[in-house]
Amino acid sequence: MLNIIKAVDFHLATVSLNGYAKRSATNISDDARSILTKSTRSSLEDKVCFLCEKEAPKSELRHAMTMDLDKRLNECARNLNDVRLMARLSGGDIVAQELKYHRFCLTALYNRERVHFFSQNSQEKREKEAHPIVFSELISNRRNIQTILLAACHVTPVVMKMTAS
Repeated sequence: MLNIIKAVDFHLATVSLNGYAKRSATNISDDARSILTKSTRSSLEDKVCFLCEKEAPKSELRHAMTMDLDKRLNECARNLNDVRLMARLSGGDIVAQELKYHRFCLTALYNRERVHFFSQNSQEKREKEAHPIVFSELISNRRNIQTILLAACHVTPVVMKMTAS
């Protein structure tokens, strides 16, 4: 008798669970079902390069795995004054955020920084080279101005000779 009761209870439980599953499947629309389903981080975020923000096959993206990369990216963002990149990196280290990137996007970022430094250094170099030239022109112009002023006033410069005693 006990076996029959267990079998009936099992059958009723199975029927009620199957009925619940059918009712819930028919009462919920596809949009609502997609919202209610457990979303994982591996959906869109795993397929997007955080540098260019473009979607790509997972096989093309590399995982940010080292703190050295995190440090280097923060330096690049500061040097280039890239507000978008700084905002993305402000969420914590890139390893903890599990960010992914294209190899060529990272290379492009490093090249952008190198060009930025090169243009800064070449401008500073031109300024440093210009200082002696400007100074010599000022001295030359001062001498020319003195000569012009003396000629305009019809004054001959006084030259004193020192004699040895």
